[in-house]
Amino acid sequence: MDQTENHSRVHDRIEIKELRYRYCEYRDEKAWDKWLSLFTEDVVFDASAAPGMDRLEGKEEFREFIQTDLAPGAGYSAHHVFHPRIDVDGDEATVRWVLDIISTGPHGNAWWMQGSYFDEYRCVDGEWQFSTVTVTVGAQAEIKGLQIEQPGG
Repeated sequence: MDQTENHSRVHDRIEIKELRYRYCEYRDEKAWDKWLSLFTEDVVFDASAAPGMDRLEGKEEFREFIQTDLAPGAGYSAHHVFHPRIDVDGDEATVRWVLDIISTGPHGNAWWMQGSYFDEYRCVDGEWQFSTVTVTVGAQAEIKGLQIEQPGG
């Protein structure tokens, strides 16, 4: 591998990490349009292993799920990702991330989940996007008595 190719691979890895970090930021801030912009038109989003989530195919189905199911009941959430294992092959990449989430539902019930994201990415017009997101659950628990103060509230 020459220096230019190595530089390109390092750049791709940084861009992919930044994309996942924006995913967490936009999801936690409930910036739904920004969050949706991170996905390809033919995205497969499979979070059916997580409480209250489904397997969705295509950006339009994903948008409808956000508007009708996710956004109306979205409470506090903090998505933390770490230990990425990144494999880049040209304009496609796969990554396994370790995931921790603390979240509240529409009735204030809090829960914690640990699992993994298994992502596939595609570089479209020079920008990395999610083409497949699969969530697995390793452990989860309801957290009784957790008090979360929302910013500004």
